[in-house]
Amino acid sequence: MVLPALFVMLPAFCSSYGAQLFLAWDPPTLNADGTPLTDLAGFRLHYGAESGSYTEVIDVGFSTSIGVTNLHPHTRYFFAVTAIDRQGRESEPSEELIWAYDSDADEMADTWEGAYFGPSNLAETEPDGDEDSDGASNLAEFVAGTDPLDPSSLAVIEIEGSRRDKTILVSFLALATAGVEYSGLTRHYALEECDNLVSGEWRAVESLSDVAGTNQYVEHLTEIPDGSRYYRTRIWLE
Repeated sequence: MVLPALFVMLPAFCSSYGAQLFLAWDPPTLNADGTPLTDLAGFRLHYGAESGSYTEVIDVGFSTSIGVTNLHPHTRYFFAVTAIDRQGRESEPSEELIWAYDSDADEMADTWEGAYFGPSNLAETEPDGDEDSDGASNLAEFVAGTDPLDPSSLAVIEIEGSRRDKTILVSFLALATAGVEYSGLTRHYALEECDNLVSGEWRAVESLSDVAGTNQYVEHLTEIPDGSRYYRTRIWLE
């Protein structure tokens, strides 16, 4: 029987809509008795929604990586790999990998919540909370890619005016998504304007109604209006 190896599994892609996960591991090189392994015949991936109870099995062959599709983004999954020898004998499962994109269904990735608030506080992290008191909710900060614990980390708009040219320049930084919690997702921006904050309606600037963030500065040059005009960005992930 081959030595039950400790496999390293790396989540590489996950989307909140039809989650997918890429897993990779190192193959064993020794038998259980310490002799060199010469009869490795492949691997099996086991996973399920309960620890140690794997309802799904995939024969991987000799590959040391696999993409798993159709994972529910609000379910916590448990993964393990076994090795098979040429006699068909199967090793004990590897160390278990626990993964979920959004196990508490709050629209914020578990990895993002865990990084900022601690992995044990997922259920206590409220989407409409505002721990840094900057006026942006935790969910808004996740979508915008800003730090929910730093009040100076905000999605901001800059406006510069020129009386000589009678123009104003509206600009903002369109951040690209980065990190496994955003893998497979793109951050989108729309620049919106309004003439009256009480009774007016926000309307998208036509040329900037859907801008994919690539860490670029987006600019909108327009004439100074006769009355008041207000601007904001609308940000979303897809």
